Amino acid sequence: HARLSVVVLSFERASWCLEAVRSVLGQTFADLDVVVSDDSRDDAVADAVASLGDPRVRYRRGPQRGQLANLRSALDETRTEFVAILHDDDVWR
Repeated sequence: HARLSVVVLSFERASWCLEAVRSVLGQTFADLDVVVSDDSRDDAVADAVASLGDPRVRYRRGPQRGQLANLRSALDETRTEFVAILHDDDVWR
């Protein structure tokens, strides 16, 4: 199991989400898994995440009840003791 879970929250910004997830995967600390929690109305984010083909990245469709509900359900999907949260319009350098 990974030592860190990173939750990436997204809503209908596939290209931004893809950039955010790539920034996580580009870190020197690689012992992590990424949960992309998306509450979009279409499949654009799902398709973008699938294009990465990285087994550390898991996609889940959120509840479409707002950011807080999306976050809470995403946290239930984490598998580690430590969790970091990244929004789809942010990147890690």
